Amino acid sequence: MRDHELEVWLENWQATPVVCAAGTIRLGTVSSLYDLTAQAALAAPSRIVFDFSRVATIDSSGLGVVVAARKKLGGHSGCVGVLALSEQVLGAFELAGLNHCLMSRLDADPRAFEDTRFVAG
Repeated sequence: MRDHELEVWLENWQATPVVCAAGTIRLGTVSSLYDLTAQAALAAPSRIVFDFSRVATIDSSGLGVVVAARKKLGGHSGCVGVLALSEQVLGAFELAGLNHCLMSRLDADPRAFEDTRFVAG
């Protein structure tokens, strides 16, 4: 899916759905991100990763998609991880108290999902 400010697509890393985005996530563009996340959650995976490494900015509506995904996965029984590089995106997650969802590049390696360290909320 492509909006004039946001492009979203779905990948799979060793059977883990990865919702990828590039551009700006804000109220006017978030619907495509929400729809793709809902599609990824249909298969009831144990975890979903958001690859926001190509996202320049995110607002509270984008953060809400991540929180909603965690709820769809069943709270503590499901994991949500976010890979982000932009200082603004990192800051938004930290300000919202969601920094426990942030992953490093090493954590983004699909093999890391088998590691007990990956318990992102």
